[in-house]
Amino acid sequence: MHASNNFYNILSIRFYKVFASITTGLILTSLLVLTPIHNAKGEDFEVGQLEDPIVLIRPDLNNSGIKQNNDELIDKNVEDIIENTEDSNVLNIKTDLSEPVDLSITNQQDLVSEINIATLANVNPDAAGIRTGAKNKLIDNLWINSSYDMVNSLIPYIPDAVNSSMARLLAKKILISPGIAPKGVKSKGEFLRTRVLALAKMEEYELAIELLNSAASFEDPELLARLSLLQSFKEYNFPKSCAISKEWSTQTSEPFWKQTEIFCIALEGSIEAAIVSADLLQENGLEFDPFLNAFLDIMAGEENIEIRQIDEANIFQLAILKASGLKLPINITRTRKPGVLRAFIYSSDTPINIRLSFAEQAEDMGLVISEVVSDLYKSIEFTPEQL
Repeated sequence: MHASNNFYNILSIRFYKVFASITTGLILTSLLVLTPIHNAKGEDFEVGQLEDPIVLIRPDLNNSGIKQNNDELIDKNVEDIIENTEDSNVLNIKTDLSEPVDLSITNQQDLVSEINIATLANVNPDAAGIRTGAKNKLIDNLWINSSYDMVNSLIPYIPDAVNSSMARLLAKKILISPGIAPKGVKSKGEFLRTRVLALAKMEEYELAIELLNSAASFEDPELLARLSLLQSFKEYNFPKSCAISKEWSTQTSEPFWKQTEIFCIALEGSIEAAIVSADLLQENGLEFDPFLNAFLDIMAGEENIEIRQIDEANIFQLAILKASGLKLPINITRTRKPGVLRAFIYSSDTPINIRLSFAEQAEDMGLVISEVVSDLYKSIEFTPEQL
């Protein structure tokens, strides 16, 4: 009896131990399996988090609240753009994006009208420049943080002619580059004018005119007229030259304009009036151009007039020489003046060997393209013996 009871007790104890082990294992297994499922459903256990969760849209916001927040964000971004723009009047951009934009063809004009280009009167002219293609431009804001006094002292050292086409191209790019002006510019448009005059010194009058016109907020009518006059002299377009001279010689007493007026008066056939004006100018102690003086002598009928020294002649003097009908002196062997080189290259009265020599020099300097040289070579007629 006692033996059977003891056996029963032993079995009961073993059964409960096994049952407890199995139950504990099942509970632990359930916890391991269910924990990631609960986490995936967004149900969290009482476990401390390292940081707050990222909430993209607050659950307490409805559709109108979301729209209001977006509008506030847009307004804030636009305000930041305006605050970081020097001239907020340049562009007036529609910022109300609550209405859909119709991009159909019929409404293209309405779409374009949403961007209103306002006045450019407040744009700094000293930051103006000529924008070229991405392959041809220098870095933006070339002059930023530089001293105007230093830049202004260096620009005059840019030569009017160099023996390298790449150096000339680089000099032109430097002068026409747009961007923030150097620090310390004393008057509006001063830096722009400095660059324009440097281009004029290089006899790049068309480029100088384009640069001057690129600044809508700056006007210098006299400088613009002077550049246009010199460009017309460069092209030997005397009707245009004299029209500009006649207009401006009455507005200023500057010797340059008075001498161009005298030239045009003589060119039109009023020789006596031109000589009287020239005498009055010289009586006032003003230096008179020797080329113009020789031209008046020729127009008055004097013979055996020669102009021998032209290696440093300017564009106006070369135009006078062209109008006088005098041949270019062939005693000159080399010059660095762009206008003089062109005068010889395109002069049919000059021996071909001199023209070729100057054409090759001008090509190296970037003053003419290679086709000009090749055309000169093609124009040479060879005898059968030479061939």
